[in-house]
Amino acid sequence: MCTSGPGRAWSFVGLIGAAGIVALFSTVVAVEIALSTVAEQASPTAGAVQTLWVSHNSVFSILDLSIAAALLGLGLASVSAGVAPRVFRWLAPTGAVLLGIGAWASPVIVDGSAMPVMGLSLIGFLIWLAFVAATGARLIRAD
Repeated sequence: MCTSGPGRAWSFVGLIGAAGIVALFSTVVAVEIALSTVAEQASPTAGAVQTLWVSHNSVFSILDLSIAAALLGLGLASVSAGVAPRVFRWLAPTGAVLLGIGAWASPVIVDGSAMPVMGLSLIGFLIWLAFVAATGARLIRAD
């Protein structure tokens, strides 16, 4: 696929982003398990539930950075290799920037004072989903 040129470098950026997605999403799930365990106790303390919930939202917000790196790297590498539709030459960087804005604003998103900014990261996430769907469909058809 991308054995040389700029596509190879972008594929490493995508690999780092994908590794981050696995690590951070696993952490989100672990915090959700802890949250549900604490919440199911006979008398859960509000402080423990609040701490776990803020931790969950914080890690979930930082997950945007890994998705941004994966989208940018894999998007540009896939376009370079002719696997992804050419529209992702500009959509991937756009989505990565929107996800980056969401991660940058995570402290104010987590405390609930800048929820409209979360909409920007949602648009970036939708671009990620479109990339995965479009590229996946092309790869399935290529077989």
